[in-house]
Formats: sequence, structure tokens, C-alpha cells
Amino acid sequence: MPSTQSDIRSDLAEEYRRVRSTTEWLAEPLGAEDQTVQSMPDVSPTKWHRAHTTWFFETFVLGHHQPGYRVYDSGFDYLFNSYYEAVGPRHPRVAGSLMSLGSLAFMEKKRVEALARYEQALAIVQEHSPDDPAASFGVLLN
Repeated sequence: MPSTQSDIRSDLAEEYRRVRSTTEWLAEPLGAEDQTVQSMPDVSPTKWHRAHTTWFFETFVLGHHQPGYRVYDSGFDYLFNSYYEAVGPRHPRVAGSLMSLGSLAFMEKKRVEALARYEQALAIVQEHSPDDPAASFGVLLN
């Protein structure tokens, strides 16, 4: 159990990194073709899921907490928004495998870039709010 605000911050950042690395570990043995399969309507293709979580962090974390941040492609709002009606229209989640999202290499490159920017934003928030672990929590889960 964390005992200080600094410990809480560290635990939150570590949990974020653990979840991200678990996703990559699960996807690692899958080839590009394997990541486009949608086995049932309620299960998104792996490639789409990874792009969706990247979009989520760009839209709801970087876009709100990093001054001057510009999204890579506003068209991604339609492609990768599966739940958030306030963001705007969205592609039906059950039809995730019916579209091409670009190459796996392109998606992975954009994911690495967005997650690196997220790490930078997290470091800035932690530096400027050393006595407020809730600020880091908000950035992590906003």
C-alpha cells in the first residue's frame, strides 16, 4: 500500500506502463493478418484495439492536458471511437474488421509516438503537481 503521495504517483505510472506492456506482449506473436481477425461482434480485432487505445490517449489525455497538442489525424475520431458519443459519429464496433486501418507498421509507429508523448505529459504533470497525486491519476485515467 502506498504511503506517500510520491508513492501513489509512482504506483499509478507503473500500473499504466504495466498495462501498456501487457498489451504489446499479447500482440507480439501475432502477424499483421492475425491482428485483423474479428472473431465475434463484441470482440474488436487486435490491430483495431491497439489503434483505439492510442486514439483514446491522444484524444482524452494529450488533447486535454498538453497545451498546443494536435492530433495526428482527426479522421481517427470516426474510425477509433467506439463508445464516446460526445466525441461525434463513430464506426460501428461490430464492423471493426470490415475496414483497413493502414499497415500494421504504420499503426505501431503512431502508437509508439503517441505513448511517448503521453509519458512526457505524465512527467510534466508529476513535476508540476508534486503534492497532488490526484492530478496524475486524472491524467492517467481522464
